[in-house]
Amino acid sequence: MKYEVLTMLNHADKYLSGETISKKLGVSRTAIWKHITSLRNEGYEILSVTNKGYLLKRDSIPLTNYQVLQNYNGDTKLYFFNELNSTNTKAKEMANEIIDDKALIYSRIQKQGRGRLGRNFHSNNLSGLWLSFVYKPAMNPEKATIFTLAASVAVCKLLKKECQMDARIKWPNDIIVNGKKLCGILTEMSCEMDKINYIVVGIGLNVAQLTFDDSIKDIATSLYLETEQKYDRGLLIGRLCYNMDNVYEQIINNKIPDIISEWKKYALPMGQKIVIYKGKEKINAKTITINDKGHLIVREENGEVNAYQSGEISIRGIMGYS
Repeated sequence: MKYEVLTMLNHADKYLSGETISKKLGVSRTAIWKHITSLRNEGYEILSVTNKGYLLKRDSIPLTNYQVLQNYNGDTKLYFFNELNSTNTKAKEMANEIIDDKALIYSRIQKQGRGRLGRNFHSNNLSGLWLSFVYKPAMNPEKATIFTLAASVAVCKLLKKECQMDARIKWPNDIIVNGKKLCGILTEMSCEMDKINYIVVGIGLNVAQLTFDDSIKDIATSLYLETEQKYDRGLLIGRLCYNMDNVYEQIINNKIPDIISEWKKYALPMGQKIVIYKGKEKINAKTITINDKGHLIVREENGEVNAYQSGEISIRGIMGYS
């Protein structure tokens, strides 16, 4: 009943009286008031004016499972949490119990987000998207690296369509806008010699942040800082789910070359000077392309051409490669 009230408010373009809502739903005005109070406790900002009724403020919609379901009716199973330490950690804990081949774990707050190579990912707030997709594809583990590239494409398509934003991909897992990081992707896997048990694709997207910690303020940005617009996070997740459904279908139908081709369209320009950190080793190189496995191909300063997997190196830019 609570969400029926919310649906009515969501569809109204003006104040809706308690009497109108109660007659439509066949309950008392006191019951309507209780549902309004409950919705406010979930974070919905609902204005009330005597003799006029209630009005939902659409520029401050909180993230709830209801909001996502209003924008997605596909076959990815959804699991919503109010607060988690890490959506990737929770996804791995749940993976063996999940019977569907596609699932999404997402949370309002992520207290201990993780990035590649054990780094922290700053996400302890209500201003971003913190989510992890779980997949159980019947494919060889050596092909799993395509999931990070596919997710990068899905995010860039979301930003282009919903935010009119020209986002770029920094290999292998960062989404860059105007030289700053907007989104990070972390892919983890459990597998046997020739079988994938599950793949977890974690995505952290900065949406409404106005400021960042001193440690990242010069390298991070958000949708709001770039566009000065507020976004319904439920809508963004719903649209992203559709994009991820599409790239997953490409993967299981072995259309990996199509994903590679799309990835290259969104990638930061190749030919950039970078520094590769491999353990304690530091290598100066220049990017060339990525191969059909998603590995980065570079020409090192000694002239050698080598391919690197994302899990074995970290890279930094020299001239604009953020």
